[in-house]
Amino acid sequence: MMGARKEAGVALAILLWFIAAMSLLVGTIMYQARIDIKLSQLRIQLAQAEALGDGAAQLTLVQRLQAQQDVGFFEKVTYYDMRLADHDIKVRMLSVSGLVDLNTSPETLLLSVFKINADLSEDQASLLASKVVAWRSTSGLSENDSGERALGASPYKVVRYGRFESLEDLMMVEGMTREIYDKVKNSIYVGQLDSAQVHMPSAPFSVLTVLAEGDEALASQWQLARQSGQVFSPTGINAEWVTASPVAMYRIESRVRFLSGEVFQRTRWVELGKAGSRGLLWRFIRTESVTRVEQLEFI
Repeated sequence: MMGARKEAGVALAILLWFIAAMSLLVGTIMYQARIDIKLSQLRIQLAQAEALGDGAAQLTLVQRLQAQQDVGFFEKVTYYDMRLADHDIKVRMLSVSGLVDLNTSPETLLLSVFKINADLSEDQASLLASKVVAWRSTSGLSENDSGERALGASPYKVVRYGRFESLEDLMMVEGMTREIYDKVKNSIYVGQLDSAQVHMPSAPFSVLTVLAEGDEALASQWQLARQSGQVFSPTGINAEWVTASPVAMYRIESRVRFLSGEVFQRTRWVELGKAGSRGLLWRFIRTESVTRVEQLEFI
C-alpha cells in the first residue's frame, strides 16, 4: 500500500513538472510571438512612413516650383501640411545654406555648434572644432594619412583627402561620439559649393540658436519675424558667420503621424536644377533612414 502511494506521488510530481515545463514553453512561445508581431508592425510602419514621406517630398517640390514660377520665390524655411492615405503629414523644406558646412565653416562657428547644440564646455567645444578643421585640411595630415600606409602602421588607419564626403564622416574625428553627433546632425551638412557662411532666412531653429550664441529667446524672435514675413536685421552676429546668398540645394523632412499616435520622419536631400530620373527637375542626392520622432510639429 505504501509502495503504491509512493508511486502515485512520484507520478503526480512528474505530471506537475511536465505541466510546469509545458506552461513555461507555451509562455515563451507566446512572448516570442508577441515580439515578432510588434517587429512586423514596426517594419510595416517604417515602410509606410518611407513611402508616404517620399511622396510628400515629391509633392513639396512640385508646390515649391509652382510658387517660384507663379508668384516669385523668396528663400526661407517653408512648411507644408498634407494628408495622404489618411495620415497627417508635415513637411519642412530648407536650403542647406542655412546649415553649417563642415568643410568650409570657420572654426569659431563650429565651436559654437558643439557648445550650443551639443552642450559641451568651451574647452571641449574648442578642442573638437580644432580637430574638425585639422581633419578637413590636407596641410594638417601626416605623410601616412594622405599616402600609402607605412610598414607596421595600424591596420585601422583611415585615409583622408581633406574633405568630409558625408555627414557620417564626422564620426571618424577623434573625440566625436554618437551622442554629440546626434545632437548636432540637424545643424550641419557637407557642402560641395564652398559656402562657408550661413544664410539666416534658411536656417532652422537649432542654427538660429547657434547664431544667437545660445540665446533661445532671441532665436525665437528671429524665427517669428521670419515666419510673419517681416524684414529683420539682426545685430551682434559674427560677420564671418552669415551670408546673403542661398544655394539651390535643400533638406526636406517629412513627418508622418499614424493612428497609434507614433510619428516617423523621412529626410531627403535634393538639388534643384539638376535633371533627375523620369525627367524631373530635381535630383535626390542623399536619403536618410526613417526615424521615430517625438512630435508632428517642427520646432
